[in-house]
Amino acid sequence: ETYEFARPRIKSSIELDNRDASWDEALLRLNFNVSLFDVHCEFVSVDVWDSLGTNQQNITKDVTKYHIDRNGEQASFHGRNREQTKVDHQVHDETLEDIADANGGELHSIDLTPEKRKDTFETWDVVFVDYFAPWCVWCQRLAPTWEKFAEQVAKRHVQLGVAKVDCVAHAQLCKDE
Repeated sequence: ETYEFARPRIKSSIELDNRDASWDEALLRLNFNVSLFDVHCEFVSVDVWDSLGTNQQNITKDVTKYHIDRNGEQASFHGRNREQTKVDHQVHDETLEDIADANGGELHSIDLTPEKRKDTFETWDVVFVDYFAPWCVWCQRLAPTWEKFAEQVAKRHVQLGVAKVDCVAHAQLCKDE
């Protein structure tokens, strides 16, 4: 899951204004061409999300795939992934408070403050930092996963730091980073 948060990605979005009642029954067809060199087709996934980001549908099985040569030209038909493998994502139903209670009131991720910043970055060569705002629903959803990540890092004695910064309380620290 951490890799998902850290990796760059290309994203396109299309939003439709549904003011006309005739759109209720309409279908939308999108044609797109994405050429990926050195990536096998079975590792490519196409997802469609609603504008709020809460409803997802994987449409990879409906995408026609072709092998391409080094010049980007179609070399041969690859097919479609009719039996697309569902990727299981970890879902943490526990709240941050539940996790803290289970650990005797302790959390594994470091509360990074301007005072702790220098020591934290000197202690570990690599530090993963979650810059969050307490009012942000997406930050709230990430918090239990982030804490589970920090817990696993500590449990497995991985030599990296896992920290979090409240960007409302420490706005300047977030701006500096």
